[in-house]
Amino acid sequence: MYTDDTLTARVSATDLDGDTISYTYDWYVDGFPRGSVSSATLDGTSYFDRDQGVYVVVTPTDGDDAGASVTSATVTVLNSAPSAPGVEITPTEPEAGDDLTCSVTTASTDEDGDAISYSFGWDVDGTAYSGAADAATESVVDGGDVDDGETWTCEVVAGDGDGTSATSAASVAVGSGCGDGSVTLTASGMDFVTVCAQTFDMGCTAGQSSCASDESPVMPVTLTNDYYVSQTEITQGEFLAVMGYNPSSFSACGSTCPVEYVTWHQSAAFANAVSSAAGLSSCYTCSGSGTSVSCSVAGDPYVCTGYRLLTEAEWEGAARCGEDLLYAGSTSVDGVAWYDGNSSSTPHAVAGKSANACGLYDMSGSVFEWTQDWYGAGYYTSTGRTDPEGETSGSYMAYRGGGWALSAYFSRGANRDWSPSTDRLNYLGLRLARTAP
Repeated sequence: MYTDDTLTARVSATDLDGDTISYTYDWYVDGFPRGSVSSATLDGTSYFDRDQGVYVVVTPTDGDDAGASVTSATVTVLNSAPSAPGVEITPTEPEAGDDLTCSVTTASTDEDGDAISYSFGWDVDGTAYSGAADAATESVVDGGDVDDGETWTCEVVAGDGDGTSATSAASVAVGSGCGDGSVTLTASGMDFVTVCAQTFDMGCTAGQSSCASDESPVMPVTLTNDYYVSQTEITQGEFLAVMGYNPSSFSACGSTCPVEYVTWHQSAAFANAVSSAAGLSSCYTCSGSGTSVSCSVAGDPYVCTGYRLLTEAEWEGAARCGEDLLYAGSTSVDGVAWYDGNSSSTPHAVAGKSANACGLYDMSGSVFEWTQDWYGAGYYTSTGRTDPEGETSGSYMAYRGGGWALSAYFSRGANRDWSPSTDRLNYLGLRLARTAP
């Protein structure tokens, strides 16, 4: 029995004369009568409190004579525990380095009127964490202890000195946009999704077919950084807005069609311009302008903070997105790719087919995409590589993905192609990446 409960006396009696029986009720709290109450019920909100003993004396009568009184057993009023609080962790979508604050958003109530305090507990990926700074109604984890990919949970219990509430909990995933297809970054009007750091098999895996010799041996690859990837191929409108000109041979296709007929150098210069607009370092050293621009890689692509082309390994990791499918996001080409079997001999607006599991459109088909890497036919190794950058030099740059003018064979996720960095093809464009900080 608790403080706000209502007690009810239940009694029965018989009368040999068949007279109607009525009852009188005398309630006692801690041995003192509550003479103002003569009903079969006693309301706890008015008449008793925690730790008190309550009993009732019931006397039957038939209107002429009273029967023997009966005394109930004494019941002790128990403490009412506080209600569970409302709890929230902010920010709700934290990044590495963010402080995490667990706050009581809805205060607990206590039927006894007792003072309430809150106890906080944290864990990270299921392991208890004891470094938080607790205050009366919140607890804070220093951002220096918060890393990408972790899940933090805060549990809060309200107490009144004698009892505790049910546990309330809230959780957040750090870098929660990683790999889920959500837009996590926008630069120069272009949307990017985050692809997770990962280990995967690159090349002629079981999900591929009719592989070329340069797709073997299957190469285990570890990418140690999350990375941003533009959700679509760079469009003609986006290229024009940043560079001031549109190089495409299919300009009549419109601003939402992929830019094509760009050299590798023009693609690198575009990446530098997007970096400059965002106040980031350039990943390429370029001279000249327009169609005459000439660029070279400035340094380690994984270290550069600006925008750049994807490495071949990053491209294939993003295209696969944890799956081993023939095409990026499907085993059927028509649902995810524009190729010569369905394109009617022309490019189409980006994102007209289904995205893959990472929320990336047109990784198969549409237009090929220049990559960061020099092409090497024998670059793959069965022993694997970590954060590979391609060959150190060569005659050709690698591009990936297939195109509207070619057969479905070229839209396979493992397919590799190459051209001189000065080539311009009406089925060759680009997609941007950036190493996540």
